Amino acid sequence: MGDWQDWVAFISGEAANSYVGMAGTADNPANWHVQIGSKEGDFYAQSEGFPTQIAAADCKRLGIASTGSSDTDVFSTPPKGFTIVKAVDCDAVWVLAGKGKGEPAGRQLFVGYTTDCLVIALVDITNHNKTSEIKAMDAFTHGLQKAMENGI
Repeated sequence: MGDWQDWVAFISGEAANSYVGMAGTADNPANWHVQIGSKEGDFYAQSEGFPTQIAAADCKRLGIASTGSSDTDVFSTPPKGFTIVKAVDCDAVWVLAGKGKGEPAGRQLFVGYTTDCLVIALVDITNHNKTSEIKAMDAFTHGLQKAMENGI
């Protein structure tokens, strides 16, 4: 895979398939939107119909926070339309978790680094609950790990 759009499809496919394969997600279908960019916040490619535009400066702050660093104001001043909840150490990677404000209800924000890239996922979960949110974060982590195993 050399094209960034291929990597978007790869990560979103890995994450979505992982989520669907988890027990207890049948009543909580999810729609995955993925954006890949530089660690400086510029983006290379995104899912068709990516539902919002996140400024490069905000992407960079989200990336910094996704490492577990407290050297950012993203928790007190999140990107417009989001609440940032926490950064989680998921063994091989750190993931920043947040939630969308307003519609659609159930929008989750996940941010993490592969070896070379910043990956942002917006996951719209129908009939969302705490369990489906945790499973979506696990699926996002799976997608990041698979991308790293395959060279990005």
